[in-house]
Amino acid sequence: YSYFFLFFYFFKKKLWKYLINEDKEIIYLKNNFGETPLMISCLRNNFFGIKLLIEKSKKDKKLENYINEKNKKNEIALHYAVRKGSKEI
Repeated sequence: YSYFFLFFYFFKKKLWKYLINEDKEIIYLKNNFGETPLMISCLRNNFFGIKLLIEKSKKDKKLENYINEKNKKNEIALHYAVRKGSKEI
Protein backbone atom coordinates (compact mmCIF):
# COMPACT_ATOMS: atom_id res chain seq x y z
CA TYR A 1 0.00 0.00 0.00
CA SER A 2 2.67 2.54 0.98
CA TYR A 3 4.84 1.50 -1.98
CA PHE A 4 2.18 2.85 -4.29
CA PHE A 5 2.38 6.27 -2.66
CA LEU A 6 6.17 6.24 -2.79
CA PHE A 7 5.99 5.40 -6.47
CA PHE A 8 3.47 8.18 -7.06
CA TYR A 9 5.56 10.67 -5.10
CA PHE A 10 8.80 10.00 -6.96
CA PHE A 11 7.36 9.39 -10.41
CA LYS A 12 4.28 11.55 -10.44
CA LYS A 13 5.34 13.48 -13.55
CA LYS A 14 5.66 10.26 -15.49
CA LEU A 15 2.39 9.00 -14.04
CA TRP A 16 0.56 12.17 -15.02
CA LYS A 17 1.87 11.97 -18.59
CA TYR A 18 1.03 8.29 -18.83
CA LEU A 19 -2.54 8.76 -17.59
CA ILE A 20 -3.23 11.67 -19.92
CA ASN A 21 -1.76 9.88 -22.94
CA GLU A 22 -3.53 6.58 -22.22
CA ASP A 23 -6.99 7.96 -21.42
CA LYS A 24 -7.79 11.00 -23.55
CA GLU A 25 -10.90 11.93 -21.55
CA ILE A 26 -9.56 11.46 -18.02
CA ILE A 27 -8.88 15.17 -17.55
CA TYR A 28 -12.53 15.96 -18.21
CA LEU A 29 -13.93 13.66 -15.53
CA LYS A 30 -15.40 15.06 -12.31
CA ASN A 31 -15.60 13.67 -8.80
CA ASN A 32 -18.74 13.59 -6.62
CA PHE A 33 -18.33 17.29 -5.82
CA GLY A 34 -18.08 18.23 -9.48
CA GLU A 35 -14.35 18.94 -9.19
CA THR A 36 -12.05 18.49 -12.16
CA PRO A 37 -8.38 17.46 -12.03
CA LEU A 38 -7.54 21.12 -12.75
CA MET A 39 -9.41 22.26 -9.63
CA ILE A 40 -7.65 19.69 -7.46
CA SER A 41 -4.28 20.62 -8.98
CA CYS A 42 -4.93 24.29 -8.17
CA LEU A 43 -5.88 23.38 -4.62
CA ARG A 44 -2.62 21.47 -4.19
CA ASN A 45 -0.44 24.04 -6.01
CA ASN A 46 0.59 21.31 -8.45
CA PHE A 47 2.08 23.53 -11.17
CA PHE A 48 3.26 20.61 -13.28
CA GLY A 49 -0.25 19.12 -13.28
CA ILE A 50 -1.87 22.48 -14.03
CA LYS A 51 0.46 23.09 -16.98
CA LEU A 52 -0.10 19.60 -18.35
CA LEU A 53 -3.90 19.84 -18.01
CA ILE A 54 -4.06 23.26 -19.66
CA GLU A 55 -1.80 22.14 -22.53
CA LYS A 56 -3.93 19.03 -23.07
CA SER A 57 -7.22 20.94 -23.07
CA LYS A 58 -5.73 23.56 -25.41
CA LYS A 59 -4.59 20.79 -27.77
CA ASP A 60 -8.13 19.36 -27.68
CA LYS A 61 -9.51 22.86 -28.42
CA LYS A 62 -11.45 22.79 -25.14
CA LEU A 63 -9.34 25.21 -23.07
CA GLU A 64 -11.91 27.94 -22.47
CA ASN A 65 -14.61 25.51 -21.45
CA TYR A 66 -12.19 23.51 -19.30
CA ILE A 67 -10.85 26.39 -17.23
CA ASN A 68 -14.37 27.74 -16.74
CA GLU A 69 -15.89 24.38 -15.77
CA LYS A 70 -17.92 24.74 -12.55
CA ASN A 71 -18.24 22.43 -9.58
CA LYS A 72 -21.45 21.84 -7.62
CA LYS A 73 -20.88 25.06 -5.65
CA ASN A 74 -20.61 27.03 -8.91
CA GLU A 75 -16.84 27.56 -8.47
CA ILE A 76 -14.16 27.36 -11.16
CA ALA A 77 -10.49 26.32 -10.83
CA LEU A 78 -9.42 29.92 -10.24
CA HIS A 79 -11.49 29.98 -7.04
CA TYR A 80 -9.42 27.06 -5.76
CA ALA A 81 -6.15 28.83 -6.56
CA VAL A 82 -7.30 32.02 -4.81
CA ARG A 83 -8.55 30.13 -1.78
CA LYS A 84 -5.16 28.42 -1.53
CA GLY A 85 -3.46 31.83 -1.75
CA SER A 86 -1.47 31.00 -4.85
CA LYS A 87 -0.12 34.07 -6.63
CA GLU A 88 1.71 32.04 -9.27
CA ILE A 89 -1.41 30.40 -10.66
